[in-house]
Amino acid sequence: TDAINGIVFPDGGKVLQVVNTSLSTTQFINTGNSSDLISQAITLSSANNFLYVVASVNYDINGDGSTANPDGAFELSDGTTTLAEVQAYRDAHTASVSLTGGTTLQAYYSPATINETIKLVGTMTSGGFYVKGSNHNTNATTLTIMEIAA
Repeated sequence: TDAINGIVFPDGGKVLQVVNTSLSTTQFINTGNSSDLISQAITLSSANNFLYVVASVNYDINGDGSTANPDGAFELSDGTTTLAEVQAYRDAHTASVSLTGGTTLQAYYSPATINETIKLVGTMTSGGFYVKGSNHNTNATTLTIMEIAA
């Protein structure tokens, strides 16, 4: 079997196509808000194939002047189903400190249709995220979708 980052593809599936996009503008998300950060469509060449999705998220998290313990999450979704989710939490010790973070989300699944759109969503429970875009950073947040042969 072939493997990418610990994901094993059954029967040695081959990568048929890759689409990649990055967040163009750094976005701020504060307490109680969510934002669709990136959305990317892909059309599979066969309904039997799979998708392997990778999001690389780079951010600064801070208390936004209201909390010393900022807390949020990032999610990969196909619009109806959560494919992967990760919490981002930092003990900043003060509401004015900003800390740099990064995380990777991965999903491997069989979509319901050949036309699929994947979204990366950021949600802030308390504090604030500056999700890095390519306008200010060399490490912009990215979304990569690969079609894997069945």
